[in-house]
Amino acid sequence: MSFFNAEERFVEEVLRDVETYRQDHAWMKEEVLHSEAYYKGSPVPFLYMPRLITPSQLEDLRSIVKRSNAIFEKVIRRYETDARYRAAFAFPKLMEELILLPTPLEWPVPMARYDVFYRGEDDFTFCEINTDGSSAMNEDRVFTEIMLRSKARDILEPMEPYTFELFRTWVESFKSHFAPGELRRVAILDTGKIEESFEFLRFRDTFREAGIACDLANPEDLIFDGEWIRQNGEQVDAIYRRLVTSDFFHEIENHMHLVQAMKQGKTVWIGPVKTQVIHNKRVFYVLHLEEFQDMFTQEEKEFIKKHVPYTAELTKNRLTEELIEDKDNYLLKPPDSYAAKGVLAGRNATPEEWKKALEEGAGSGMLLQRFAELPKIRCIDFEAEGDTAIYHHITGLFVYDGELAGIFSRASRQEMIAEQYDGRTLPTFGVKNEI
Repeated sequence: MSFFNAEERFVEEVLRDVETYRQDHAWMKEEVLHSEAYYKGSPVPFLYMPRLITPSQLEDLRSIVKRSNAIFEKVIRRYETDARYRAAFAFPKLMEELILLPTPLEWPVPMARYDVFYRGEDDFTFCEINTDGSSAMNEDRVFTEIMLRSKARDILEPMEPYTFELFRTWVESFKSHFAPGELRRVAILDTGKIEESFEFLRFRDTFREAGIACDLANPEDLIFDGEWIRQNGEQVDAIYRRLVTSDFFHEIENHMHLVQAMKQGKTVWIGPVKTQVIHNKRVFYVLHLEEFQDMFTQEEKEFIKKHVPYTAELTKNRLTEELIEDKDNYLLKPPDSYAAKGVLAGRNATPEEWKKALEEGAGSGMLLQRFAELPKIRCIDFEAEGDTAIYHHITGLFVYDGELAGIFSRASRQEMIAEQYDGRTLPTFGVKNEI
């Protein structure tokens, strides 16, 4: 836990005056109730505990993004040119067809969040790559703003904290794909009651503040006139796609007008379905396939072996007694889900449950993945004995057009770090001094 020195300093300072900071936490909770930090109608759970990114850590995280991008670019390009490589991903025919469509984007993954278990300099393991539906910018913005108005700022100020702005920077990144005056109207696309999402509304308003017309849209709100996508009769120059590819294909029969728009239209998709190549968890499996290692440099091969957890298809011939007995070292994952949906950790299952899950998942496309060591951090938790508890931690790297744009932090006392496993957001700051 040595790389959490700045956080440990925060914990020690809070423990010097617990009652003051306990009251401050109660004030923060009340502020959150009246904020935009809501998810599906409920306030986002958080801890009175910041994640503090030091200058050396920030440089290391930038290096992770840079080295990862070099590999991901090779993966996408080979997918485009090698039918044998495409077969390893086993995407449906239509999805493959849409992935192969050309895009005007120089870097085909305009927005992503690389989630990693970051244990220290060059010591991390990938958890997953989110390329469409990348989220949580708004909750981090809210928590950092509130914490900087709290008594915690007295502890943080000597470290010279700063926040990662993720809305205006995204709009500027978005605009960079267009000539001046070319981008006049954007539609933010997803399904469901998107008008209830504070994050979507903030992105919409940020586009508008930049002089770009922008509205939220469900697929049924858009029409394709054979040339442009239109919303309320107005030409849409670009789609900001928050609609996850798997959700898009789940109701593909209702989205064929958008399929035609992708194939024939002028409206630019940011991002294109091409992002699915690295979003789908099968990419971890394909990265380890021996038959395709010739595409990587020796340094890249070592990077993959060290940082991408071993992943394999769960086939019936893998159902050995050894695998059943070694359950604590493996996860079962569906290839195309998010927010830990459908994930089973062997260590959280009884031997009978694990065996049953293996038998039911064999041959169905489920992935078997080596369990990664999760970093641990001592956090202030006023509900815990002694006002602290050890939490498992995950670091989300927001990547805009291939560059690190910001950082998201979540922690849980369980080894599955997601909302349904009592995941808590940590306000994330860069600091200029560790002190």
